[in-house]
Amino acid sequence: MTAIRCILLACAISFSGTVFAAAPEAKNERVEQTMYMSETTQFELNLPAEKAVYLFSAEGEKYWVKDWEPSLPKGDGFQKNDVFYVNSYPGKPVYIVLEFDDKNYRVHLAEMIPNISAGTLEVTLTPTDKDSSIVQLTYHLSALSPEGEEYIRGFKENYDEAMLTWKHDIERNDDKIQSWLKTRF
Repeated sequence: MTAIRCILLACAISFSGTVFAAAPEAKNERVEQTMYMSETTQFELNLPAEKAVYLFSAEGEKYWVKDWEPSLPKGDGFQKNDVFYVNSYPGKPVYIVLEFDDKNYRVHLAEMIPNISAGTLEVTLTPTDKDSSIVQLTYHLSALSPEGEEYIRGFKENYDEAMLTWKHDIERNDDKIQSWLKTRF
């Protein structure tokens, strides 16, 4: 429960222009917010939106993200307020599902990498007329430390390229993804 409170607090105050230091020795120390990013990109994916939306979930990412091994202490990752974390991934990010809407093809997650960054990821899929979908990815992130500023700076500089790797990773793992999707539909 403590992890959930920390994420919610970090996400809530990350948008206020200031954050409180996350390090235990710096409790309640006010730190000026110095780095924030909001970036959006999109790409076309050769999957219909009603299937592709599942790829942007704790379980779905296992089939295309290297070393993605989520733990789900609450829920299955498809419901509002479900929580998952990924100890096998750099920074050990923690996520809260804010919305998983498979009818309108939208996923909205709160993300916190402890002592690095906090914010949200929005994934919106738009069906096309050729059985594919346009995937729009938007990150809103605030730094929680000088290391977080460095992380965000690098992420922002390479955002479009980094997000395009998502497309390539999904395409490269199409066989695994198709096998998994058959179990869902």
